[in-house]
Amino acid sequence: MDASGAPGGARLVGLPASVIAAGVRSGQLSAVDVVRAHLVHLADAEPRIGAFRVVRAEAALAEAVAVDAHPRRGTLPLAGVPVAVKDNVAVAGEVATDGCAATSAGPAAADHEVVARLRAAGAVVVGITRVPELCLYAATDGPGTVTRNPWDTARSPAGSSGAPPPRSPRASSRWRTATTAWARCGCPPRRAAW
Repeated sequence: MDASGAPGGARLVGLPASVIAAGVRSGQLSAVDVVRAHLVHLADAEPRIGAFRVVRAEAALAEAVAVDAHPRRGTLPLAGVPVAVKDNVAVAGEVATDGCAATSAGPAAADHEVVARLRAAGAVVVGITRVPELCLYAATDGPGTVTRNPWDTARSPAGSSGAPPPRSPRASSRWRTATTAWARCGCPPRRAAW
């Protein structure tokens, strides 16, 4: 097992989502190995970065087992791809706080539509990322934790998502949800088509 947590020396953390999904669809990769490798990396990076409010280790591994056992795994476009969900988007069984410690919300009864679609496509929710209070500010600092920029931990990653983007060094998830007006989904900047 290498530093990424993958058996056989295969480096899984940092692979593009398309490569992970193709590998899991074909059976060359296991969703469980992919998720486990990302969780190992997350356990190492999270104390320095503070990007996740919740890490769903057990639940994510159970979801990965389900992906590997899915009868139509070969058709899942995001098979085994670890994703992070912003703390203002409902994930069944988890509390969405909107970054507010004073929330009285209980666990969500069902997934938000975006999470349901990600899961239906074979993605695995590894955790809930921190957001600034009520998603209003450019820095994510909550009770006991300040989210740090993975490139320079003296700085904020900025934006209402708080969590580092997937292009960060050795990202702990390959995708994350974005809900801001200037939504950053980890895609390279593109020129407008209009």
